[in-house]
Amino acid sequence: MSDEKLALELYRNLKGNKYLIVMDDVWNIRAWNDLEMSFPDDKNGSRIIITSRLDDVALSIKRVSTPHRLQFLTEDESWDLLRRKVYRKGECPSEFNEVGKDIAAKCRGLPLTIVVVAGLLAKKKNLDWWKQLAASLGSVLANSEQIMDILALSYEHLPLHLQSCFLYFGAFPEDSDILAYRLIWLWIAEGFVCPREQQITMEDLAEDYLKDLINRNLVLVSKKTSNGGIRTCRIHDMLRELCLRKAEERNLVQPIDWYKRVASPSTPISSNNLCFHSHGFHDLSENPLCTNICSRFFYASERTPPRELTTTSFVYKFLWALNLCYILLKVFPLEILQLFHLRFLELWIDHLDKLPLLISNLWNLESLIITKEEWDGVIIPVGIWKMVKLRHLRISEEIEFETLSNSGCPYLLNELQTLSALKLSHSGKDAEDILARTPNLRKLTFYRGPSKGGSFSLPNLENLSNLESLKLSENSWELTHSRIPQPNKFPENLKKLILSGGHLEWKEISKLGKLPRLEILKLRRNCFSGHKWKTGDGEFCQLKFLKLSWMDLKQWIITSTRHFPNLERLVVDRCKYLEEIPAVIGDVPTLETIEVYWSSRSAVDSAKRIQEDQKTKGNDGLRVISYSLDEKEASEECPVS
Repeated sequence: MSDEKLALELYRNLKGNKYLIVMDDVWNIRAWNDLEMSFPDDKNGSRIIITSRLDDVALSIKRVSTPHRLQFLTEDESWDLLRRKVYRKGECPSEFNEVGKDIAAKCRGLPLTIVVVAGLLAKKKNLDWWKQLAASLGSVLANSEQIMDILALSYEHLPLHLQSCFLYFGAFPEDSDILAYRLIWLWIAEGFVCPREQQITMEDLAEDYLKDLINRNLVLVSKKTSNGGIRTCRIHDMLRELCLRKAEERNLVQPIDWYKRVASPSTPISSNNLCFHSHGFHDLSENPLCTNICSRFFYASERTPPRELTTTSFVYKFLWALNLCYILLKVFPLEILQLFHLRFLELWIDHLDKLPLLISNLWNLESLIITKEEWDGVIIPVGIWKMVKLRHLRISEEIEFETLSNSGCPYLLNELQTLSALKLSHSGKDAEDILARTPNLRKLTFYRGPSKGGSFSLPNLENLSNLESLKLSENSWELTHSRIPQPNKFPENLKKLILSGGHLEWKEISKLGKLPRLEILKLRRNCFSGHKWKTGDGEFCQLKFLKLSWMDLKQWIITSTRHFPNLERLVVDRCKYLEEIPAVIGDVPTLETIEVYWSSRSAVDSAKRIQEDQKTKGNDGLRVISYSLDEKEASEECPVS
């Protein structure tokens, strides 16, 4: 029978009858499109239930109802399901409760895992067996072919360009939250991201890859950015085990754990492997069979004293990515400068005054991230300008470039997108010279340390047409006589602005209100000084997120919803003098959330009044999350902003 005749036969059998159809684990919209016309709608209460692991499929199929997203089970729900699966209609003996709850919690809310474990527990309903299983549950689940076969379907349905990206999660420790920017830069360094169009950057394409994995429910968002983007992500323990299995099959990831998974010293390691340590780096550094690996991660189980690396730690001449962000180093390891193929480098260093003169040896480097323990600045040598492939330079303390005058250096860093944190001088001219050589920046952080007074000028930024995020950190603004440039002196595409410190007059903020594309504004640590802020019409027309933190503001006056017409989220944090949040802000039609943390009781009460007032107007969607100075717990869980 042909497909057309089969579809017609199905329609005839269902016509006039009340039916329930369940289509389980649908992987593409085509399956639904082929069958949709076979389901008659006789308005008699018939229902169709469709399950899918893919958000795109669910959103494409929806007819009259919004897709229901299943969440992971809570620990109580997990224990309830486990108990019912093991004992069916019987009661679980009380002496099994403690170990049973422990087992349920280790299933991490995944129903599939709970059902498999319940089958094992049901075989022997004695306490010793349950305790034995609880102690070895991780390895038992990792070796469960039933679980792995089901999860493997998600991997097998991935397009090829996403498979390597997904397997890369196996290189990170279990239960770890992974910074999205770090993951994306590593993917790029490994060559997983290859744009087919010049209009999109590798970073934007990699972010699309990450969103695709999230929409396929393979990756979880742990924390979001202020604009709803991805700050950190993670994967379920069982999916991580799947990553390790598949990655080892492809010689992509070989986990080396000195205490759990000690590699045989006689086992060669493929040049395509990515090796990582959970507790240190000494065990592979002396293994000559490891010299051809392409990437290496080191993870410390706990904070360790600063240490120096031996020469044998860097016999890996073909490294593309080296991540030492969990190992505190005394100084910059000069041996790294021999790793000419390196594309990604992240270090955690106790003491660093200046990058090595020969840093330009790393001419393939795309991402350089350095976190410093000491709070002093770092000097960048002139040789940095020869590193023309550099895309991201991120150092935790202020950086100062060596003088370019008379250096005869012709190079521009046209690929550089991230620069943090550039030191400001009083004139701003030094910074202007740097910015003229980095014309395609998208994210820029300025830092200005303590000084003895006087004003300063922000360097000319209007030519940075790609700049979307600007941060002026710590004492970036001088205490007196400083002014914010006119709106036309800012980059035209600026979307995010963070100010911290400086004590500017509130009247200066009206210039920021005229920035045409500004969506995110964070004001911290009295960047504006004074007790009164009055906004005006036509200001902050595109602003979606506003955060006030550690401000001495008392009165905030808003007279019209036209002042913040597109505001979605307001966060007030540690503003202990603020008397109230303006009531009119509740009438902004786009407003979704007001958050007030560690601020005055009157500010918290005003937020709650706004919420109640909106309810009387029929707006039940406004959320208020509050935590006053004299409260021990927040009224709702505080999301990360």
